[in-house]
Amino acid sequence: MSETGMESRPLVRQLPDPATAPNVRYDPSLEELRELAAPDETTTEFGSPSYVSEFRSRSADRTKNAVDDEFTDRDHALIDEAVDSTDDIELLCVDRLMGRHPEASFCCRLFVPVEHARIAYAWAKLFEPSDGRDPDLYTVQLPDHDETAIRVLPDTGFTAVLGSDYTGEAKKSFLRLFMYRIKQQGGLGLHAGSKRVRVRDADGDLRTVGQVFMGLSATGKSTLTSHGCWLEEPEGASMLQDDVCGLLSDGSVAGSEGEGLFIKTIGLDEDEQPELYAAATDE
Repeated sequence: MSETGMESRPLVRQLPDPATAPNVRYDPSLEELRELAAPDETTTEFGSPSYVSEFRSRSADRTKNAVDDEFTDRDHALIDEAVDSTDDIELLCVDRLMGRHPEASFCCRLFVPVEHARIAYAWAKLFEPSDGRDPDLYTVQLPDHDETAIRVLPDTGFTAVLGSDYTGEAKKSFLRLFMYRIKQQGGLGLHAGSKRVRVRDADGDLRTVGQVFMGLSATGKSTLTSHGCWLEEPEGASMLQDDVCGLLSDGSVAGSEGEGLFIKTIGLDEDEQPELYAAATDE
């Protein structure tokens, strides 16, 4: 870290207070967000919104964090630019809860310009509404910045996403820090899906067990996590989590998002994967 000591500075106090800032629309409903994003929407045959971004993936090669990477004065300047910009442009501010476990639940606050409402809308649908608690983690995403850079202050819980309009940057900004917080608590963050399975044991008694599926992207985690295991009542299987989990120090596994799938729909065939196809086409 450079001599400026940015990581220890109470950066979040410099962000707008959404309750009083005149340039911030705080916690609009999903219906309002979709209406704001209407200029960018293509409505599918199923009535769901579809959006096209300029960036199609995360900019991992332009991402640095103040714990593992050496920050330069330029890195600190990029963060200052992001924070300073929040006073000058009309913003949406959305709060969401990440995780349900009492030891692994965080309030996430996303700031994004109104003209990029589709990012806030897509991100807001991944997590559950906040219960009114103060935010733990903050992200400012400014797609129109003239430089693409993602800068993370893990201990402050802040991420600046500059020059990318990819919704996955907002999603990952919070999941990244979810895993970091779990590690600070003595646990381990996992890129994994999880499910609950109710089966009969060797004595014929019904038992509920958990399953966790780890692996790289596109290696089958979602398919395995959503699979019914050919079980019939009273046995059965239900998906709990499809992306990131926290293995806590007591051996329990906490999920980050609500129940649901982050489905890659390119090449998705109704005959080959009927369950995923049904989920992807159900608004």
